[in-house]
Amino acid sequence: MAYIYSEQDNLDLTYFNDFHIQKIIQSIDEFEEYLDTKIKENKSIDRLLDAKFSLNDRQKQLLHYLVSDLDPSVSVSSHSLLHTVSRQTAIRDLGYLEEKKLIQPKRSGKFVKYYPTERLLGYIAE
Repeated sequence: MAYIYSEQDNLDLTYFNDFHIQKIIQSIDEFEEYLDTKIKENKSIDRLLDAKFSLNDRQKQLLHYLVSDLDPSVSVSSHSLLHTVSRQTAIRDLGYLEEKKLIQPKRSGKFVKYYPTERLLGYIAE
């Protein structure tokens, strides 16, 4: 309708500009709502995991990634690079999460990738 109003009013672009500004404001509002929802979800996940497990920040961030991605997987190398820690520390982090049955390893060629377990997804669904 903004195009029609502009055309009928001697090409006054105010209608067109108003329409686009309203859409931009609507998009920003929706994005802020989405962020608020995600922040609340992440805080509730952190509270739940803190109550049941003793996790460091790297491990929490890794679990957040694994539950938020559509096709989640992580390797020792990717965890090491992402958090700028040694391979030994990455192996220790992943080993602890595997011991708690929050992730499970699967061989993929010559690499081992770690995926979220049903147990982890069950905690998140609570």
